[in-house]
Amino acid sequence: MTMRSRIKKAIKKNKNDPYPEEQYLFDDILQAHHHAFGNHLECKKHFCDKTGNVEQNDIPSDFKLSSLWQRICIMILGIASHARSLLHDVDSNVVERYHSIIAKYVGGKRVNFSLKNSYETRCIASAGSFNKENSLSKLHKKMTNKSPRGKLKMWEERKRKQKVLSKRYTKKKRRLVFSQKCSDKDYGQSCEKPDMPVEVLDKMKNDFMKSLKKDG
Repeated sequence: MTMRSRIKKAIKKNKNDPYPEEQYLFDDILQAHHHAFGNHLECKKHFCDKTGNVEQNDIPSDFKLSSLWQRICIMILGIASHARSLLHDVDSNVVERYHSIIAKYVGGKRVNFSLKNSYETRCIASAGSFNKENSLSKLHKKMTNKSPRGKLKMWEERKRKQKVLSKRYTKKKRRLVFSQKCSDKDYGQSCEKPDMPVEVLDKMKNDFMKSLKKDG
């Protein structure tokens, strides 16, 4: 809770600045876990009243070398990397909700699968279709007490034959051999650039390298 409160205060403070800078918010978030665990050496005065108190301004070295501390550092670094989005309240929640509604009614999806018991019903139907042949014909006959028309039976028979042939004549997949020797499009000069300023990326790299160093 202390880290969460510190991050919320940092976001609020930087938003209220006349000229907000994502670098300042990035630095403030990176100090959240240090502040929470008692290291106030780099805390700012508007966030912490213990700044300058050097009596208990350190985290035990044993804890710094633990896997728990490393996981905390990685999580805080991940939050800090989104400083620009946090500063301007940029997220994709509205877009994701909009697309989830579209997916229910378009693209051939004529059933709202978010209704009650829909997931359980689909699981049962999938299991029945996998374990029994001619599942649609049997379902039709069970519900209507009438045998389905010939087109459905022909389609099921064709699917059954395809399944038998696929098991009988299984071909070994050929390995693709690329004769042209060139770099991958995701590497080298043509790779995708990071979605953050260069100075923020450099600081993140330096902080990560420092976290890998063990205390002597």
